[in-house]
Amino acid sequence: MERNIVGTTGWSRREFIRRAAAAGVIAVPAGATLSACATAGGSGNKKVKSGKKSNQNPLAVNETAPLDVVIFNGGYGYEYGKKDATIYNKEFPKAKVSVSGIQQLGQKLQPRFVGGNPPDIIDNSGAGNLDVATLVSQGQIQDLSAMFNAPSIDDPDKTVKDSLLPGVYDNGLFSGKPFILNYVYTVNGIWHSKSLFEQKGWESPKTWDDMMALCAKIQKSGMSPWTTQGKYPQYLLNPLLSMAAKMGGQDVLINLDNLEPNAWKAPAVKAASEAIYELVAKKYFLPGTPGLTHTQSQTYWAQGKAAFISCGSWLENELGTITPKGFDMVVEPTPSLSSSDKLPYETIWAAAGEGFIVPAKGKNPQGGMEFMRIMLGKQASTQFSTLTHSLTALAGYAANLSLSTAFDSANAVVKAAGSNTLNWSFGTWYAKMETNIENATGALLSGKIKPDEWMTRCQKAADDTAKDSSIKKYKR
Repeated sequence: MERNIVGTTGWSRREFIRRAAAAGVIAVPAGATLSACATAGGSGNKKVKSGKKSNQNPLAVNETAPLDVVIFNGGYGYEYGKKDATIYNKEFPKAKVSVSGIQQLGQKLQPRFVGGNPPDIIDNSGAGNLDVATLVSQGQIQDLSAMFNAPSIDDPDKTVKDSLLPGVYDNGLFSGKPFILNYVYTVNGIWHSKSLFEQKGWESPKTWDDMMALCAKIQKSGMSPWTTQGKYPQYLLNPLLSMAAKMGGQDVLINLDNLEPNAWKAPAVKAASEAIYELVAKKYFLPGTPGLTHTQSQTYWAQGKAAFISCGSWLENELGTITPKGFDMVVEPTPSLSSSDKLPYETIWAAAGEGFIVPAKGKNPQGGMEFMRIMLGKQASTQFSTLTHSLTALAGYAANLSLSTAFDSANAVVKAAGSNTLNWSFGTWYAKMETNIENATGALLSGKIKPDEWMTRCQKAADDTAKDSSIKKYKR
């Protein structure tokens, strides 16, 4: 996204908006131009010499080499990157660390990739960011295995990989190798005002039947039960796929990622799409919702015009001062579709986002990876959470950290879920497919199509991807 319109610092639309623009994030034909020009646009970078490897310097960082850090200046801002640079300089006081915050990363960094002069580390987020799948296929991104296998900052007996929350490492893999550090651990669920629900005597629903019963009560009270970020229908895809996976198990999502035949027509996917459509058919969405941006819908929700909204745990920080005092927003998992669901109610879509990458042709890739290692320490993670009220991918550091009802509820949801976390990768792997599925979801939200047509359109997007030999395929 561009700068948060409510003027707060923190993470905002990130991966959701990124995926909406993913099919065209690089302004030139990605399949030919970057790979052809990255080495043809001049002499490019001359890599610095490696430093001396030691227990204190496991990645052999050159202690005097400059470090060029570029961070997406969205909802999270980039102040946390400056604080991380201070930690880096304590270890390497002779190194000059430059931290800059920008937007539209694809447009602004493409010339540097083409010229062979990319930054050393990039927070690749927001609308118009870099197409990582394309860059990985072109050899433009550093394999991060050395960083993940290095000792963690806080415990030399534990690797960085072993210090992370469930699913974080796997979510950055391409063909079994790690190329992305997804740093911010986002809890995605259904949000409501705790104080409002207590005032009204409403209980957060744990089943879809309970959700429908409560929505009827809410509507009679004069409030709309739901709103969503209508112009970005991927927000609504989250609860749909979460409920499908709870009902049918993890294989539901694995089959979608693996482009299995008729995966989008599985019984659990059908049931989840019918549940979401029930909200549409019964007019439980705030009028005008399909035309709302993320900030508009979230503002209306915070103003009490709707009771529920599906969003990630950046919500509090993105709303900022718009949220009334005493609103006390909290997040809960998506409801269970049936009593026979394969996964428990506590199961959540909790995944790391805000993907950091190290360009392979940067001057100082070792420094870039060391910066990542520092980010995954307790000091840097606590600083990030204090600034943004969001969790990082580091396990355990926030156990005794209490910052707000939103942060605390997200923390509690993660703890309750344990290993029962959901994630899917087709949006990262197949940008055009993701866009087509989002468009179908938008049509479902607006009532232009019904669940059967939605499944047909989604399945066609997957089948077209599977048949296209020019698209590299991934499995999990």
